[in-house]
Amino acid sequence: ESEGSRERPAGVLLDPEGRVIDCNDAMLRVLEYPKDRLIGEDWFEVGCPTEDRDDARDAMADAIARGTYARRHERRIVSSSGRVREMIWTRSLLRNEHGRPVAACAFGLDVTEQRHAEAELTRHRDRLEHLANERTAELAESTQQLARSERLAAVGQLAAGVGHDINNILLPVRCHLDAISAGPNPDIPAAVDA
Repeated sequence: ESEGSRERPAGVLLDPEGRVIDCNDAMLRVLEYPKDRLIGEDWFEVGCPTEDRDDARDAMADAIARGTYARRHERRIVSSSGRVREMIWTRSLLRNEHGRPVAACAFGLDVTEQRHAEAELTRHRDRLEHLANERTAELAESTQQLARSERLAAVGQLAAGVGHDINNILLPVRCHLDAISAGPNPDIPAAVDA
């Protein structure tokens, strides 16, 4: 990847009240504003989604008061057309000769597409896990059915074997009873039938 094809970080410089002092071309592209319309504007009104404004404003005021900013931060911005972009920011405070914060500087990379891709991958992963769980449950049910079928087949084989063995034992007994029934005594056939 050549140096010219890399996306440049969007940069903005704010005064302690949050007004835009300066910004680079990458920031103008993300915000979809001409520079002359952005300079001097309240950053939080122009660049922050409505629901994030108070939080962002409080974070900067707190940083100015404490004299330190959390260096890396993820926060959304909104363009003039209303497109919300996910940004990862590197922030710092600029100080005067007495060490007092006089401006806040932030450079951000647009990670909106990356976040969408991550969300899509998460949805696909969740769907695949769901399908795998369904298939695993189906396989477990099939395995249980197969085990039941095998048990029934084993019981059937056992019953057939026992029946065959009993018939093998009863055949000579039956033959002897038939021989006795064929004898001369008329009372014997009724007793054999009983």
